[in-house]
Amino acid sequence: MPNNLENASKLYSFLQTKLNDRERGIAQEVTIDGFSLYEVDEAFYGHEVYQERTIVIRIHFKREASEDNESLAHRIQVLGHEVAASMAMNEEEL
Repeated sequence: MPNNLENASKLYSFLQTKLNDRERGIAQEVTIDGFSLYEVDEAFYGHEVYQERTIVIRIHFKREASEDNESLAHRIQVLGHEVAASMAMNEEEL
C-alpha cells in the first residue's frame, strides 16, 4: 500500500493489536507470530502508471505439519482481507 503516515500508523497498529490479542489469548480467525514492514520503490500499471514508495508487509505465522495447501491459502486470504478491510478500502490494488 502507498507509504504515507496514515497507512503506516494504521497498519502498525492493526498488526500490533493482533500480536497483543494473541498474547492475551483472545481468539482470532488467523493468529500471527510476528511481522516486519519495509519500504520499496516501485512503478506499476493500474489505470495509469504509478510510481511510488510502498509498504511491504511480511507476516510470520506457524504452519502446522498437518495443514494442507488449501487451508494455508485460506488463512492467507483471510488475513489479507482483514488488512484490506482495516485500512486500505480505497486502494486500487493491495
